[in-house]
Amino acid sequence: TPMALESKFNKKQMLLDKVKMLIIVEADNSLHMDKAKNFFIKLIKKDLKAQQPYIILTSATTTKNLSNILDKIQDDDNLLRIEKDSEELTLKNVQQFYVPYQHQAHKLECLLHIIEKINAQNILIFDNSKVFLMELCQNLLMCGQKAAVVMSGNHLGFNPKDNDKILNDFMAGKFRILLTTNLLARGIDMRKVTLVINYSLPLKNINSQIQGGFMDPSQKQVDLETYLHRVGRTGRFGDHGIALNFVHPKAMRLINDIRSQYGADI
Repeated sequence: TPMALESKFNKKQMLLDKVKMLIIVEADNSLHMDKAKNFFIKLIKKDLKAQQPYIILTSATTTKNLSNILDKIQDDDNLLRIEKDSEELTLKNVQQFYVPYQHQAHKLECLLHIIEKINAQNILIFDNSKVFLMELCQNLLMCGQKAAVVMSGNHLGFNPKDNDKILNDFMAGKFRILLTTNLLARGIDMRKVTLVINYSLPLKNINSQIQGGFMDPSQKQVDLETYLHRVGRTGRFGDHGIALNFVHPKAMRLINDIRSQYGADI
């Protein structure tokens, strides 16, 4: 926590005065909240200014949050930015496909057929709805598939404290299918995941697009950055992976948006 870190730095101030520091921060998540971001800026600009630490900020995407931090802590003559262009973000080790479906029952039928036929070691399934994830997991269990759910928040008796055990069991091969929201879209390295399924594509402003419990496919907007993170959970460390994207024919433009943004072959 910020207070605990501040206490440690105060106690070790004499040591810090004699040490050249290297600070490495995963900026996507660690500095996302305003409190953490403001503490980090204060730490660099005031508390550790005399030490002139080397700072490395890493982020899979260039966000407004990261740009804001850089604007406040950088000296132009001491800033080195290393960025990947869009061509390098095509996930070359991941084969990407789309699966068209006509209605929800057909969608579930397609998913079950794929899971039964494809030879994938571990399967990670993403969906935008916590309610639907629980229902989907029950459907998979009833069809004889070993599956579990990881998500944030208490919901329908789900205890988020169980997430660590579920993740460990998944990586240990105790079950094959893990269902999740965007909770696992970033910062998780799972080398055994050979198949990622976007049962629903990640969407922008999802709550504002839902009216009466229904989202008009023609009004959907794909969240391109989150898509990149989700699909990037497979094909890690030079391995090969597969990503499948379920899409209604009326929302095929979302696939075209992804193709256009990343030059992806889907």
